[in-house]
Amino acid sequence: MSPARVFDGLRRTPPGGRLGVASLTGGISFVALILSALKEAWGADPDVALFDHDSITYKDFAHGSFELVTKEAVPRHIIVDDPGQTVVLSKVGSSVSFAQVANNASQMGDLQAQQQDVLANYSREHGPPGSSTPPGEADLSPQPINFEAPDGPTAPHTLQGLVVPASFVPDAPLIHSVPTLNLGSAPVEIDTVVFDDFSASSGSFWASSFGSGGAPTFGIAGGIGGPFTVAGANFDVEKPGSFGILYVNSHTGAYTYVPNNDAINALKAPSADNFTITASDGFASASQSFTIDIHGTDDASVISGATARSVAATAMAFAAGHDVHAAPTASGTLTDADVDDPANTFTAVSTPHASDHGYGTFTMTTDGHWTYTLDDANPAVLALKACDTTTDTFTVTTIGGTPQTITVTIQGADDPSVVSGDTHGRVVEAGGVHNADHGVPTASGVLTAVDVDGPSNDFDAVACPETSDNGYGTFTMTPDGHWTFALDNGNCAVQALNVGQSLTDSFTVKTADGTAQSVSVTIEGSNDAATICGDTHGCVTEPNYSCLPPPSASGTLSDKDVDNPDDTFTATTCPQASEHGYGSFTMTADGTWTYTLDPGNPAVEALRSCDTLTDCFTVTTIDGTPQTVSVTIQGAAEADSFRFKESFGSGHAAPTPASSAEVVHAAFADAAHPMPLLPDDLHSVGHDAGPYEAAAVGFHPPQHDLIF
Repeated sequence: MSPARVFDGLRRTPPGGRLGVASLTGGISFVALILSALKEAWGADPDVALFDHDSITYKDFAHGSFELVTKEAVPRHIIVDDPGQTVVLSKVGSSVSFAQVANNASQMGDLQAQQQDVLANYSREHGPPGSSTPPGEADLSPQPINFEAPDGPTAPHTLQGLVVPASFVPDAPLIHSVPTLNLGSAPVEIDTVVFDDFSASSGSFWASSFGSGGAPTFGIAGGIGGPFTVAGANFDVEKPGSFGILYVNSHTGAYTYVPNNDAINALKAPSADNFTITASDGFASASQSFTIDIHGTDDASVISGATARSVAATAMAFAAGHDVHAAPTASGTLTDADVDDPANTFTAVSTPHASDHGYGTFTMTTDGHWTYTLDDANPAVLALKACDTTTDTFTVTTIGGTPQTITVTIQGADDPSVVSGDTHGRVVEAGGVHNADHGVPTASGVLTAVDVDGPSNDFDAVACPETSDNGYGTFTMTPDGHWTFALDNGNCAVQALNVGQSLTDSFTVKTADGTAQSVSVTIEGSNDAATICGDTHGCVTEPNYSCLPPPSASGTLSDKDVDNPDDTFTATTCPQASEHGYGSFTMTADGTWTYTLDPGNPAVEALRSCDTLTDCFTVTTIDGTPQTVSVTIQGAAEADSFRFKESFGSGHAAPTPASSAEVVHAAFADAAHPMPLLPDDLHSVGHDAGPYEAAAVGFHPPQHDLIF
């Protein structure tokens, strides 16, 4: 800083102390300061000369720029941008006005002279009392003035000692008033949670100059020269800020601030865009800070993608009473654009969270993929029918906290009923001798049904018997769940069943909502009677000679047996008495029977030629099916019989009357072996025959009585 110009008498200041004047009616100029720190200027400083009652503080910003602070009730801060400028301070009442002018060679010389004046006055104040002669040259310490000329740096001048007459009167001060600068109210940019499109704000700066300078011109500290055109308006200075560009017309003071949408929307907190506006009239300049407040806020993300989906509730599938189907899901992907947060970044939900209505759960990945899983066991979901729908929602957020609601439409399905009760039955084939005529075997039971989305215990009726799955019978069903299975006992497969064998049949009934339920029936076999045909009747004639072999009758039976081999009978090898005892019978395994008449049976012997008797016996097939065989016994006329006494030929016989034409049959009888008498020549005997002599040639009867 160079010495200052003083236009009033100096008062004594201690050496090394501050220099000052009794009253400042002139001006003080500061030029070409080379500063390094915040400090006060002292009169003994070779780079500064201050002549004020109070100090002026200066502060170094950087090379080529410093600040002066006035010691007023309300201090003013004076920015000197160029060390080649002179700052002129002028006392105006209780305040100090200032102006900045460019240095030139004449000003530098003037400053040198003024410095010598100051030094001379200073020396006189410190000289011997009563001395009116300024001290010698040696007493005047030349003070260097360090400055930079406007056209380039110049080596510092070393001032020679000057003798200043006591009668020296300085020139009148050159005073320039500082322009008055009025910036008005700065625009305010308000950011909202959405992406805002900010509009340009325009206004005008105002300045006035009361000195001899011309009309003030406006500028922006650090600004760039134009021309520029914004929205049809012309500007010649611009300065990019942190959140927009400020354009100024240096002649008119008109300005336009064009916000940077991206920069402002990227803010999450309030901030400001600061500019320094200057006004200069060629001799002096003024500057003020122009601050544009930015009300930044966290902008909401712009979310797009799958924000709505549908999911179909599936019909429940049950195994051992438990729902076994996979849960239905819906999924989608969201994207987001965020000016103040990373794009496509969401808050993860890795553990399933319940949805808003509780019909399901959801998860979310950081890259925007969401999955909704339906709770198919939820009563409200189960209650949905095939044409019903309901909605559920859940909310996810971006990393910046922007929420997004996702809507899921749940489409209903007809859930099957839960059927329980008698799902199995048992029926026994009608067998035995009655077989199919034994009656219709049946099985029955009751089913119940629970339906979450329909009436319970409601079945489709089957009033007319319907054929079962395997055709072994028919079934019916009532609306309240009573079923009946009727066995078709004439079915060949059923008839073929024997004891210990079984078949399985089934049929299907349905609930009112269409839930099918299969009912199985076990058909247990029984022994069916064989069907027997053949010779079930015989005829035998009583012999008229008891000494002849007993007459017999025979026949053959056959049988058809659905559950045993055909034509197989229970053999009877030893003759068995018939039911009435008129004879006996035998039976072979292949069905041949023989009936042998017992001629000695009194009832048989009592038969006359026109008389008959009926006898019967029963045979069985291999499975025990019985068959009765009846035998008709025809009576016959019998001849007289004789009994010879023990002394053959000596007795008399009482012959049975017989015609001469009858054949006489005689029998020699003893207790055990009656023997027929078969004479070679048949004779007729009269009623008065005498002792009988055997007429049979070659026949010699034993000595028995001959009974006639």
